[in-house]
Amino acid sequence: MAQKTLVYPFDRQFLPILRYADKVKQFDFTALVSLSGWGVCGLDAGVADKGSPLGMIVTNDFEKALEQCETVLFTQSDNHVSKDECLIPRMHLAIERKKNIACTIDLTETERDTLAQKCSEYGVTFQYLNKNIDHVQTAKQALRNEIIAQDIHAPVIMVFGLIEQVSKFETQLALEDFLATQGYKVSLVTSRGYGELVGGNAVPGFMFSKDFTEEEKILLFSNYVKYIEVTESPDVIIIGVPGGLLPATSRITNRFGITAFEMTQGIVPDASIICTLYNEYSEEYFNKLTPLLESRFNIDISSFLLDNITTTLSGYEQDDHFPLLMLDPEVLSPQSLTNITTLVEFRQNREHLFMKIIDQLAANAEIEVC
Repeated sequence: MAQKTLVYPFDRQFLPILRYADKVKQFDFTALVSLSGWGVCGLDAGVADKGSPLGMIVTNDFEKALEQCETVLFTQSDNHVSKDECLIPRMHLAIERKKNIACTIDLTETERDTLAQKCSEYGVTFQYLNKNIDHVQTAKQALRNEIIAQDIHAPVIMVFGLIEQVSKFETQLALEDFLATQGYKVSLVTSRGYGELVGGNAVPGFMFSKDFTEEEKILLFSNYVKYIEVTESPDVIIIGVPGGLLPATSRITNRFGITAFEMTQGIVPDASIICTLYNEYSEEYFNKLTPLLESRFNIDISSFLLDNITTTLSGYEQDDHFPLLMLDPEVLSPQSLTNITTLVEFRQNREHLFMKIIDQLAANAEIEVC
């Protein structure tokens, strides 16, 4: 039976999981706790992305919310919060209140061992949902033998973000949901490290490890996806690509798209979605950007998907902060771009794009048969 679960700290990053909570079998989300100043306390959780209401009010009273739950899920957030000063102390408090602990945030081995031991002492469970370390250990074992690049026979759809925080993860979940309703068996590799939480697979942690060469990462990723194809026998595979494709500023580099490059060298997608900010774009912008990205990452772009979020960045900022501004979806102006070859669609109208991708994959299959 699903455990009554408190989510902490809640902000926009966790919202896709709430919107697709039917994918989560282990947890029944009954309380959401945020930090004062994050703009969501006392409001419906749906305000975090200016979307439809969810019927759950966010609070900043962690201790009171503990009374409503059996389990506390500590998760990553877009807003910064100190692990040592805020997260770890609240984990200890929750354990002392005899609450089970689930965690997706990055913890050291010492921190994990200490929390697991304390949970055992208090008769509650500790579940670490971040699989990065497991992926690294498995990859090291795999490299004891020779590995080669693998051919993937199921169609692959990759979901990218031109930068971070443009609803890439939610798009993956929405696409999986849509394809499932159309009768397809879908395997999902999420861009986040806790894909198992939503019934999928996590992006493998070895992609971010310094223990492997770039060539090894490419080969390992190819074999990782092949294993999923063999064990799950999907009709289609969705892969969420972590990070961004291009630098946002001189300091916010998105690793210059290196992770995306490595993943597209290991697996060539049959269709690609690029999530990006809303703006009043020109036709020239997309006509220049499309061939650049397709050439650099060896992809065929099916569509750009505009999020209801924009930036106030002037282009001259040199700090680590990339200012973002949420927009009401109703006030977004349609993009009348008629002289471009790539589809540009709003996130709120993405089902139109999803149908186009189904048609695209069907056409590719007919060509291969011929």
